[in-house]
Amino acid sequence: MKDDDFIPTMGKGKGTWCAGVARRGGKLLYCFPVASSFADHWFEYKITDAHLRVLQSDEERFFLLFAAMHDTHQLKPHPPAKVVAHIFDTILLAKREAVLEFVADEGDSLKAHGVHRSIPSLAERLKSE
Repeated sequence: MKDDDFIPTMGKGKGTWCAGVARRGGKLLYCFPVASSFADHWFEYKITDAHLRVLQSDEERFFLLFAAMHDTHQLKPHPPAKVVAHIFDTILLAKREAVLEFVADEGDSLKAHGVHRSIPSLAERLKSE
């Protein structure tokens, strides 16, 4: 994928060890790297314009999504589409109560894998909204 396919978000995109968004064939793709054991992988999922707006404007939700997707794909490289859709829609589009519930349910798992450090910050920010 060419670097000019990437759309500016809170992350840097391809070429860095962070998630990004690309436009290919008229589709928006959320792209992210995962290191699992001795192999590195690059995953891509189709997203909506609504997802992109959040990825461009909300740093904490951006990194929470990256952590959740990274963690999920380290444990199971190809999770069911229903699980992926739930993660995207909850973290990026849900009201604060649903994100806090997700953090409460999944936060320990994410923290245990050492991939998420902004969960407390996100939770505090959402509580104050």
